[in-house]
Amino acid sequence: MTVSGGGLGPYDVSIDQSTHTVYVLNFAPSVTVISGTICNARFLFGCKQTPPTVQVGVGGGGLDVDSATHTAYIANQFDSNVSVIGPWSRA
Repeated sequence: MTVSGGGLGPYDVSIDQSTHTVYVLNFAPSVTVISGTICNARFLFGCKQTPPTVQVGVGGGGLDVDSATHTAYIANQFDSNVSVIGPWSRA
């Protein structure tokens, strides 16, 4: 699987170890959410699906995940705020 960063490539990556969820901060501005449970080196069949992408604020300056709450935080430099994603549901 290849994750597009809106032409400029991904900016930051963070992993929720407890849920095996990978969060990719793109320059788009967006965050792509990948399930490491169904898309990984052992189980490639799950990588054929396009992962969901969540729009966030402009100028993402960093990404961090709180594995205790399964929540991702994105610092938006140009919007002077923080986007919050989570807890992520795979329903």
